[in-house]
Amino acid sequence: MPTFDFDSFLQPPPGLPIQYAFDFQLEHNAHYPILVHPNGGGLKYYNYSEVVPAIHRAGLSISTSIGFPILQGGSSVPPVVAIVAETNNLTYLTVILGCLRAGITVLPISPRFSSSVIAHLLRTAKATHVLISESMYNVTWKAIEDIKETSSHTPPGIVYMLTYQDLYLPSESGVLSTAFLPPHHPEFGKTQPSMILHSSSSTSLFPKLIPWSEQFLTSISAIESAIPRFRGRTFGTQATEFFHGAGLYFIFWACRVGLILATMDPLNPQTSIPAEEDLIFRNFEETRPAYIWASPRFIEIWATDPHKVRFMKTVDGVIFGGRFLNKRIGDKLVDEGVSIFTVYGSTECSYVSTFISEPQGKDWEYFTLNPGVFTKLRHVETSDMGSIHELFVVSKPGLHELPVTVWNAKWDWDPAYQSSDLVIEHPTKTGHYKILGRKGDQIMMSSGEVVYPIPIEDDIRYMAKFVKSAIVFGYSRPCLGVIIELHTPSEALNTEQSDILCEVLEKINENLPLYARISIKMVITASSQKPFPYGNKGVPRRPVILRAYDTEIYEAYALNNNYTKGV
Repeated sequence: MPTFDFDSFLQPPPGLPIQYAFDFQLEHNAHYPILVHPNGGGLKYYNYSEVVPAIHRAGLSISTSIGFPILQGGSSVPPVVAIVAETNNLTYLTVILGCLRAGITVLPISPRFSSSVIAHLLRTAKATHVLISESMYNVTWKAIEDIKETSSHTPPGIVYMLTYQDLYLPSESGVLSTAFLPPHHPEFGKTQPSMILHSSSSTSLFPKLIPWSEQFLTSISAIESAIPRFRGRTFGTQATEFFHGAGLYFIFWACRVGLILATMDPLNPQTSIPAEEDLIFRNFEETRPAYIWASPRFIEIWATDPHKVRFMKTVDGVIFGGRFLNKRIGDKLVDEGVSIFTVYGSTECSYVSTFISEPQGKDWEYFTLNPGVFTKLRHVETSDMGSIHELFVVSKPGLHELPVTVWNAKWDWDPAYQSSDLVIEHPTKTGHYKILGRKGDQIMMSSGEVVYPIPIEDDIRYMAKFVKSAIVFGYSRPCLGVIIELHTPSEALNTEQSDILCEVLEKINENLPLYARISIKMVITASSQKPFPYGNKGVPRRPVILRAYDTEIYEAYALNNNYTKGV
């Protein structure tokens, strides 16, 4: 690793908009590193003197391609440019920052979405243009045809996504443009959003659009800036997807805090996000970051490989968020010496947890609350597990002001975001909480008893390895059942699988109250004709699945009427 003077890092003013904060770094920390990736057996570092000009190149190229007059001062009504692209995350972050710097509202869209979902997002956001990679041409074109047929809104124009070569490599003549953009229109991000994000759609039929104003974007980027312990530390963001809020926070914090983002080699075509989990892990090993960020889905796969577990023991922490990590797997990793950190937040209100709480050991599921976010807890019930609360975030002007469109409640007369997420406080560690699930995930049975299905589903998936996902059902019924999707599509369990699942349910039922126990008779195997849809976080879309299997659920209760009456 080259020698860097981390102590010389100068933080930009907290109120400076993030796109200008990068310009600040070019002036004050030009030779400070911000990015690193593997490069032919070594490592290539990028400092602000390389990255900030690339941001300006991106903004200038995109504004020119779409006919936006940034060089003439831009406009108070910026165009909305969507991104539907499979590309490396180094290029992706540069393009996003280029749009912001040019005064263009940017809408990053997951490339996993179907054409109908993409059409919905483009139509709802009134996107004027869409940046696409070649691999996403067909699905985007179908989305545009959908818009033409279903809306009077002018469909967006297609522009090809910039490449790493466009932004960071000299042309054949050896020239790399160093043109810089003027300040964008002063109203950008005030009357119109600076960015538009979408939800993961795991709990709804279509993802929601969540606009971020310049003020909100600036406030969330400054939340962690008072924490100097991350300065000069490398974060493994190879698995991070910058069309999610969780990924974007890393970009903004890097500029504020002085941390370094490890990405994958942008010249390797296999590194386009979403990338394969083994390739991501090899990149972790090559860049050797202090912390690695990954989805629980990847961590659960890596936990089965002793070599990968040994590497995870060498980093300061494995960070995850967005969905649950199986409790048994997390405990096993901690027993083997891996430090696990849970973070919790949302696109609507940023990180609610402290970004990295103090190590909790076997209590790795628990986190402390972020002091920069105005979190409130409303007591829901006291159960055998402890005190359960619903989480609210209060909007505070000038401090942590939430997007107006997410206001859905009041707290002491202040506008607030009611998350519908339930947390439970640690029985002995005051101020430490873990996520229990969403309020809508609760199953109230006909007896009035309430069941939290996610731990049950997690255990089924972990203990029966042939099960890809499980969805527990039973609202207003006398007993619970479960729909399981197999890794290998099949219309029914074979004899061996059925025997294993019986044993698994017996073990799980031992730790459940009588009313929450599940019989093998109430197991539905998902049809290959109706595979589970998944949200961006890899979470099965519960309401969509339950609706799709409504007939099968009805028949299961009808066929097992004698059993259900006896429970």
